Amino acid sequence: MSEVTKGKTLVGWITGTTNFGAFVSFPGSITALASLDMLADRFVSSPADLFYADQTVVASVVSVEDSQEGKRIRVSLKGSVADVAASGCLGHSDFLLEYFDELEGSAGSELLNQIGAQTLVTVKQKHPYGLVVSPLGCNDALLSTSSGFITIDQAKDRFDECKEDAEVAACVLDVDPEKGIVDYSLRHALVPVATSLEAAGKGSKAADKKKAGAALRKAQADHADKTASWDKSLKAACDKKSLTQLVVEVVKEDYLVLSLPLHGNAIAFAMTKSYNDRSKPFMRFKV
Repeated sequence: MSEVTKGKTLVGWITGTTNFGAFVSFPGSITALASLDMLADRFVSSPADLFYADQTVVASVVSVEDSQEGKRIRVSLKGSVADVAASGCLGHSDFLLEYFDELEGSAGSELLNQIGAQTLVTVKQKHPYGLVVSPLGCNDALLSTSSGFITIDQAKDRFDECKEDAEVAACVLDVDPEKGIVDYSLRHALVPVATSLEAAGKGSKAADKKKAGAALRKAQADHADKTASWDKSLKAACDKKSLTQLVVEVVKEDYLVLSLPLHGNAIAFAMTKSYNDRSKPFMRFKV
């Protein structure tokens, strides 16, 4: 109990919720209350909608008072108050890294390396809300057997020309190995070698294929040179912890798929949830 002082940041777990807050337990049989106004940086009407039993949380002690029952401890779970790094055992990126460690364990690093790749897909179904596609000439077992999907937001640059059985160039945005779903994009900014890639796939004569293949290899080589330059600028930006522009491409249950316009539209990810906030993200983020 002597370690629990005002301003201290601790890692604990939710033991219960009421209409006036949530109870948080810590090692050493210590229990504290996070009142309704200390649960989040936004209004919370029902704590049970935001927290569940045994959920790991990071709490900041806001007061320790004496009472007849012993010490009465109140904590804040607000993201603006409870600093994850101050806990001494968790970091700001841990929540994201844990998620992708699990994903890599089930999918393998080779599959994750496909994210951002430009490839040909065949349009199988066309709907008002998007396109169902399948990869063309894919060597990856999971990608080749997965169901591909392109949302209307990601297909709108070329939606009118995408008839069923059409072959189009797309960018791999995300892979969900558990559900067997691959998200693609047709946005021009994300598929800069689309013209060359599609031409290489359409050549009917041997001479046409050879010419188209040469054009594709040149386009890919030029793009690779640009990508190498963008990778250097991105690494420099990361080292300096610089601010940059982001475009939300896809909103998932647990994370955002983003592109970085200032760094060659590289694909990046950001968590929509944190240790203390695991609410659904679909009203907070838009494509």
